[in-house]
Amino acid sequence: MFGYDDKNKYLILIFILGLILRIFVSFYLEDTIYWEDGFDYDSLANRLLEGKGFVSDDGTATAFRAPLYPLFLAAVYSIFGHHFFVVRIIQCLIDSVTLLVIFAIARFLYDKQVATISALIYGIYPLLIYSANTFFPTTLFIFLFAISVLLVLKLKQKATVFGSAFWGFVFGISVLTMPTILTFLPVALVWLFFAFEKKGRKFAFNAGAIILTMVFVLSPWLIRNKKVFNKSLLITTNGGYNFWMGNNPSTKASTGNSVKIPDYLSQQLSEAKSETEKDRIFFQDAFQIIKKDPLRFIHLTIIKALNLWRFYPSPDTGYKIFPILSKILSVMTYTPISMLALCGFILCWSQKREVVLLLLLFISLTMTYAIFITKVRFRLPLDPYLIILASYSINTIWEYWKNKSD
Repeated sequence: MFGYDDKNKYLILIFILGLILRIFVSFYLEDTIYWEDGFDYDSLANRLLEGKGFVSDDGTATAFRAPLYPLFLAAVYSIFGHHFFVVRIIQCLIDSVTLLVIFAIARFLYDKQVATISALIYGIYPLLIYSANTFFPTTLFIFLFAISVLLVLKLKQKATVFGSAFWGFVFGISVLTMPTILTFLPVALVWLFFAFEKKGRKFAFNAGAIILTMVFVLSPWLIRNKKVFNKSLLITTNGGYNFWMGNNPSTKASTGNSVKIPDYLSQQLSEAKSETEKDRIFFQDAFQIIKKDPLRFIHLTIIKALNLWRFYPSPDTGYKIFPILSKILSVMTYTPISMLALCGFILCWSQKREVVLLLLLFISLTMTYAIFITKVRFRLPLDPYLIILASYSINTIWEYWKNKSD
């Protein structure tokens, strides 16, 4: 489909195309924030610049949001000033560089033709173009996690303690951007265990390097939280809130976090003395709800898992611009990609052991979100790997018809 003698010509053109499409949307938008969570991230960044630290509006310490994206915004603001347009342009550039990382992953798994198709689809994929212009950590996370996936794949090819430590470092930064990815760590380690030709000591050294480096990256934030809240916690204090939102009596598959908190719970929360105590109250109430009807919890988890993979955004939180167009484009692009990805997975299952890692990635994140809440934008970090599998299908079909015509 693409000539091997063209070197990187097609990739450069695809990179430019992807960047232009993203920047085009940036120019269309006004210099403001359209999305609800974006106001929180922007406020955190401003307070960091003011020297107040990672605090909420009332000046109290917070860990409700993961720290890296507010730090990213603060860094951009400190250099270029408080301009939303500049943030969007930088995120467009980051997402275009991610296109190159996806190319590298696809080339590692398959060949240059599949990699080029993957890069092209990624470059013109509407939801990714849209996401690059939002004030969510999604674009930054997709970039960091793509590097992480590439590194763990390369560990199978050549495992070194340095390479493992570097993967742990990048993975740790990814966790500080989007903590839910932590559930991918154990499945990645299991995959590496079976992928290594010589297990035992070799795996132990590499796994140790991964975990120690990741803990090193996370430790400043963990120590800060322990000092501030006088309690050990992972990355954020929004787990209880999201768990309750995903399992309360009013929750449906696509409800998201649009449920009104009942009066009795609001009263308990108003009496809470800290953010961590509010987190605990949400968890406790949600567990009581689940205990009363465990079968509903199982059913709800299953349908929320399916909702993560739906063909258009629902709930449409954040889609305040192009609400209808975003759904149409999502259906038109994601639907064939998901179908082709399934075909690609089946076609290469017996030939490529590496696709098991992608399967484990899909399962781990799906089940993590299904226990809490699911939205299509939560699935976006997985779409690049669907694109790679779909590209394999496209290339296989192309080669089949080309050979048949010859």
